[in-house]
Amino acid sequence: MEDNINSDRTEISGGVIRGETLELGTHDTPNIIHNRAFFQNCVVNIWSTNFSIIDANFLNCRINAQKEVSNMRFLEAVFERCLFEGSYVGCSFGHVRGESQTPNAYYRNCDFSKATLDLCEFFEGDLDSVVWPAWPNFVVLNPRQNKQDWLSIQFPEQLKHMQSVIAGQSPAIGGSVSQMAPKAVAVNLANYEAVDSHSIRSLIDTKPYMIATTYPSDRTVF
Repeated sequence: MEDNINSDRTEISGGVIRGETLELGTHDTPNIIHNRAFFQNCVVNIWSTNFSIIDANFLNCRINAQKEVSNMRFLEAVFERCLFEGSYVGCSFGHVRGESQTPNAYYRNCDFSKATLDLCEFFEGDLDSVVWPAWPNFVVLNPRQNKQDWLSIQFPEQLKHMQSVIAGQSPAIGGSVSQMAPKAVAVNLANYEAVDSHSIRSLIDTKPYMIATTYPSDRTVF
């Protein structure tokens, strides 16, 4: 691993790294991962968003947000059979035409059940293979295509801005209206104060384009 790391910036350029622990966002200068770096069976601890991933692959890795990760665009990375932990807010995953610099950005067989996701967007990838966080997290599939019905849901006032952001009508957390149409957006109701989750669940369960999952307490993850 030392051959690929610059001690001042933790710059990893290319190479295959197996069974290592990588600490991201711990330096004053940005960490940079690029040039088709390949990580397998690694632990990636994220301490801040002071890093860039450009053309990298993660296979069978544990991605652990030690602190809340906000507005991070994972649009240049491949995640396959990765387990995500911690809190992610306003983050993006997958390939976006005209936006991603690398053609192979993707996600497949990733497990987010030990994470929380709020206003996180998922673009090109294998949505059917994703394991989503448990309720009170929920997922809106193809929100732009389902925009009319989505906006007709009588959410409480605390959720109106979230509803508008997902429909592409209001600025997201990053401060601008997203022009890209995600295949899915994940929401964490726990981030919204004084919301009756039981009443929201009754609304969600009637919509075929929404996912709300409850896992058994003894469930194991890969």
